Amino acid sequence: MSKIKRVLKGPQKSPPDFTVVIVNFRSENFVDKAVSSFQQAHQEAQASYEIIVVDNRVNDSFGEANNLAVQQSFGAYLLFLNPDTICKQNILDPLQKKLREKGVGAVAPQLILSNGVAQNFAYGDFPSLRQIFGRRMRRAPKQAGGDDCVQADWVSGACLAVRREHFERLSGFSPEFKLYFEDVDLCKKLTQIKLRNFVLPKVKIIHLGGEREEVGRCRRERYFEAQKQYFAKWQPNILPLFLFLRWPYRVYCWFKDQDEAF
Repeated sequence: MSKIKRVLKGPQKSPPDFTVVIVNFRSENFVDKAVSSFQQAHQEAQASYEIIVVDNRVNDSFGEANNLAVQQSFGAYLLFLNPDTICKQNILDPLQKKLREKGVGAVAPQLILSNGVAQNFAYGDFPSLRQIFGRRMRRAPKQAGGDDCVQADWVSGACLAVRREHFERLSGFSPEFKLYFEDVDLCKKLTQIKLRNFVLPKVKIIHLGGEREEVGRCRRERYFEAQKQYFAKWQPNILPLFLFLRWPYRVYCWFKDQDEAF
């Protein structure tokens, strides 16, 4: 079972405005840098915070590990943060400002790569057959530009903020999503209670994981499984068609894996 590894305090206030949750699964080389960069970037922040690092070495569900941390935290706002992120600016204050607005669900900064380029597929429309198999299958959603905020169906869980009251009302992350789509599912649940999700283009954070282009067989299989679970939960009427259309690509991936093995 996941365990709380350590709790680090930010600016003193009880309870803190934010609980920042970082789940560590074989990412020790990243965690310390993520924490130190976050603390340095928020030395002048108005929002107070606590940082909770969850040791997830037994590979429990990513969502469940986050839920465990929330149960042992105190912040009125929650920020779920990947360990492979580097914070260069104060993100808490603008996230808090947006979350205070009526009707707001999840809010995320613009994820960028280490070279400053916006990460593809960091937010977008909810999955559909048209999106997956149509012309837009491999295109990123409209990237955040100069506007103060961009509304999106879902935002990436690599850095996602939400009000505690909304998160707890929805019972947190759905445990059936072990890895992948737990963020999309949470955003879908938020829209079900009439809340909207946003990206803040001028608020940026580096996501090193967004630079990976190659996906191993194990990760690909987990992604396929999570994708199937999403359709089974939210669009069960088209699940058989989805599985049928996905089959040729699964076969292609299988042959690709065989070629790479030799």
